[in-house]
Amino acid sequence: MPGLLILLAIIAPSAADIQALEVTRVIGPYVETTRDGRFHAEFAPSVETRGTVCEATGDDAYDCRYETRTKAFFDNEFGAWEAIVVQLQWKEGRWRIIEPGK
Repeated sequence: MPGLLILLAIIAPSAADIQALEVTRVIGPYVETTRDGRFHAEFAPSVETRGTVCEATGDDAYDCRYETRTKAFFDNEFGAWEAIVVQLQWKEGRWRIIEPGK
């Protein structure tokens, strides 16, 4: 089982991983804690990503490039696509941004 965990850690971030990171980043300011300790985000924007490309940097990190766009809760259309470049590393069981906006 430990070998499987090591194998999972060295696989590059997927498009789904990048989507999850962007959703977390964008809706973070909208998140509130409920009385029972759960998280809730009311009127949070929608997020789309595309063109994800991640390349290993040699130190268990990955340089990732992708495009993202958001749509505010009450808007009818998404905004313009924005190019993003970040460096990610697998830490404590999840992908973490170690160098934003390289």
